[in-house]
Amino acid sequence: MTSLESAVLLFRQGRTVDAEQLCARLLESRDRPAALLLMSDIHLSVGRHAEAVPLLEELRRLHPLDAANLRRLGGALLSLGRASEAVEVLTAAVDREPNNVRGHNSLGQALLGLGEAGQAVAQFEKAIAIEPIYAIGFNNLGLAFNALDRGPEALQAFQHCVSLDPNLLPAWFNLGCALRKAGRFEEALAAIDRVLARSPTHANAWSNRAALLGKLERNHEGLVAIEKALQLLPHDAVFMAQRAWLLLCMERHEECLKDAEAALALKPDYAEGLNLKAAALCKLRRPELALSVVERAIALEPGYLDALCTQALTLIGIGDHDAAVLAYRRALAIDGDCMPARAGIVAACIPAVPATREADVASRALLDGELSDFEKWLAIRTSSQRELLQLAQQELFYLSYQEADNGPWLARYRGAIAGRAASPRTMLRSAPQARRRIGIVSSHVFDHSVFVALTLGWLKHLDQSQFEITLLSLGKRKDAQTQTARTLVEHLESDRGGAAAWAARISDLDFDALIYPEVGMDPTTMSLAHLRLAPLQLAAWGHPETTGLATMDGFVSAQAYEPEAAQQHYGEVLWALPHLGVAYAPQPEPEVPLDLETLGLDLKVPLFVCAGTPFKYRPENDQVLAQIAQRVGVCQFLFFDYERRGLSRRLQERLARCFVDHGLDPRLYLKSLPWLPRGKFIALLRRSHVFLDTIGFSGFNTQMLALQAHTPSVAFEGKFMRGRLASGVLRHLGLPELVGGDRERYIDIASRLASDARYHAKIRGRLAEVEPQAYDDPEPVRALERVLTGQTRR
Repeated sequence: MTSLESAVLLFRQGRTVDAEQLCARLLESRDRPAALLLMSDIHLSVGRHAEAVPLLEELRRLHPLDAANLRRLGGALLSLGRASEAVEVLTAAVDREPNNVRGHNSLGQALLGLGEAGQAVAQFEKAIAIEPIYAIGFNNLGLAFNALDRGPEALQAFQHCVSLDPNLLPAWFNLGCALRKAGRFEEALAAIDRVLARSPTHANAWSNRAALLGKLERNHEGLVAIEKALQLLPHDAVFMAQRAWLLLCMERHEECLKDAEAALALKPDYAEGLNLKAAALCKLRRPELALSVVERAIALEPGYLDALCTQALTLIGIGDHDAAVLAYRRALAIDGDCMPARAGIVAACIPAVPATREADVASRALLDGELSDFEKWLAIRTSSQRELLQLAQQELFYLSYQEADNGPWLARYRGAIAGRAASPRTMLRSAPQARRRIGIVSSHVFDHSVFVALTLGWLKHLDQSQFEITLLSLGKRKDAQTQTARTLVEHLESDRGGAAAWAARISDLDFDALIYPEVGMDPTTMSLAHLRLAPLQLAAWGHPETTGLATMDGFVSAQAYEPEAAQQHYGEVLWALPHLGVAYAPQPEPEVPLDLETLGLDLKVPLFVCAGTPFKYRPENDQVLAQIAQRVGVCQFLFFDYERRGLSRRLQERLARCFVDHGLDPRLYLKSLPWLPRGKFIALLRRSHVFLDTIGFSGFNTQMLALQAHTPSVAFEGKFMRGRLASGVLRHLGLPELVGGDRERYIDIASRLASDARYHAKIRGRLAEVEPQAYDDPEPVRALERVLTGQTRR
C-alpha cells in the first residue's frame, strides 16, 4: 500500500490527525496533486474552509477543467461568505458539467447569498429537472421563493421536500416557518415539534414553537418554550424580545418592560425591542416616554408596521386621535391588509376628549369614510376565523360617549365581521334539562363597576334550583370580589387565554344561554360576542349601548332607564326589567379620614363633585359648568386625575378655555384631585355640596355612592339609556326634582342646591330616608329568570 493510499485509509477511518500528518509529507512528493485534493478534503471535513481554499485554487491552476474541484472550491468560498467569487467558480463548473445536480444546487446557493434569488430559483429548478427526487434542491428552492416573497410556492416546495426525505430536519424547520407565515399555526407547530423531537437543542426551533403558541393564544406554553431557547442561548436579544412579547400578551407589563430593556442592552438599535418597550410603557400609563421610544423604532425601520400601530395606540392614549389616524394611514400605505391598522383607524376617528364641538361633529364624517373603506376591504378579502376574531376585538369604545344613535355605525363594523365569523349552525338542545345551563361571560370579575352593579346581584339571587350558573372570567385581574364570586357559583372558569380558546371551551360547555354583562369594554369579550355559542345570547347594560350584533338576541336593561319607544335604539330585543334592573347592594366601606384642606379645597365655598372619566365630558356641555359658576359665585368643581393623565390634561385645558370665555378665572373654580379609593371618595362626597352627574353618558355606580353618602345629586335625562342611569335612580326613589330635562333646568337645580342651605338639608334628609329602597330588589332578577326560561313576553 502506497503512502497516499494509507493517508486515504486513515481519513476514511476517521483518524483525521494521522491522515493530515501523512498527507503533509506527501505534499512535497511527486503525489502532490493527489495530496492537495486529500488535504483539502481533510480541511473541509473539519470546517477549515479558509485553509482548504488555497489548496483548491492550486488544483484549479493544475486542472482548470476539473468540474468536481471547481464545485469544492465554490462551496468553500461560499462557506467563507465570498459569494461573488463562488458564483464565478460554480458557473464555470456547471458550464463544464451542465447535468451535474449538485453543481446547479451549489450555484443556486451562491446566487441566493448574493441576493439574486430569481437566478437562484432557475438553478434549483435545473437541479430538480435533472433529478426530480433531489430533496435538498426542493428545500433550497423553497428558501429562494421565500426570498422573493412567494410564500405559497415556498410552502409547496418545502412540503414536497419532506415527502421525498422525511428525515431532512432543516426542511421540516423551514416548512414550519412557511406554515407559520401562511397562518396555519397548528400545522406549523406539528412541523416544529417534529424537529424538536429529534433535535431538542435546536434553539431556533424552540423560539419558533414559542411564537406559534403565542399565535394560538397558548401563552403559558409559549413562555416555557422560549425559556428553553434562552437556556440554550441565554444572551440572545431576539429570544429576550420574544419572551417580552409573550409577557405583553399575558398582561405582565412590568416583566415585559424588563425583558425588552435587557434585549436592548445587548442590541441597542433593535427596532423590535424598542417597540416592545414602548408597548409596555404605554400599558403602564407612561405614554410620553412610550412615544419617544417607539419613534426611535420607526426611525430605524420606517416600514415597521407593529411600531406604527404601537405609536397610534399610544397617541390615542394621550388623546391625540388626529396623529393616531395618520400613523395608521402610514401603516396601511405600506400594507393594506395590516389588520391592527384596519381596525384601529376606524376607532381612532372618534376622539376621547375632543378639543371643540366642531371637532366632535366632524369625527363622525371621518368615521363614515373609514367604515366605508373597511367594509369594501373586508368584502373582497378571504379572512380566517382567527383573523376575524382579531378584527372583532375593536371595541369602538369612544363612539358611545357621543350622544347620538350609534346603532347603525356599530352594526356596520361589527355586523360585517359577525356575518363571516358567527357559526351558521342552529344551536338547539335535543331535550330540556332539569336545570338550564347559564354562562355569564365577563372580563370584570373583580371590584369593578360592572361586577358591583350587575353581576354580583345576579350571582347572589338567581335561583340555582332552576339554573346551573357558570361564571366565565375572561380577565387577568383577581381580588377579594373574585373570591366572593367563586363562592356564589357552581363553576368558575378562568385563565383560558384568548378568544379562540375561550370559544372552544364555551362550546364544549353547551350552555342554554349566555349573558354578556359588558359587551364593548374588553377585546376578548367583544370577539366572543361576534360568535353564536348558545341558543340564547343576551347583552346587558354594563356597557349601556346596543351591541350592533345579530348574534345578540336580547339586551337586558331596566324600566327606570329607558325612554319612550326605546326599542328603536336597539338591534336586539329590549328586555327592560323592573325598577333599576338589578339587585344592587352597597359595598361596605369603613370611615376614612380625609383632610380636604391638604387637597387644596376651600371649605368656605360650595364643592361640586365631577367624578366622570374625561371622555364623559363633551365640549357642548362645558358651558353648563361655567354658567353654574356664574350663578353661584366662587365655588370649586372637583375633577379626578384619570389613569391616562393626558386625557385629564386635555379636559382641564378645554374647560379652562370655556371659563375664560365666560369671564371666569379657571384657577379659582377647577380643581384636579388624585384618584381616590372608594372609602375616601365617599368621605369626600359627604363633605361636598353637590354631586354633578355627567350629561349624555351617566354614571350608575357614582350615583349610588352619592346616595350612600346622602349627597344631593343633579342628573340629566339624556336621549338614550346611557344618559339616564342617574336620573333613573333618582326618579325611582321619588326625587324627580333633582333631574334636569334640559341644560337650563340642570343649571337651576345645581345652583339652588349650592345656594339654598335649607333646601340642601331637606334633600339630604330625603336621601337618607329613601336610600334603602335602592338596594337588594329581587324583582329584576325574577324577571331576568323569566327571560332566560322563555316565560315572559317582551
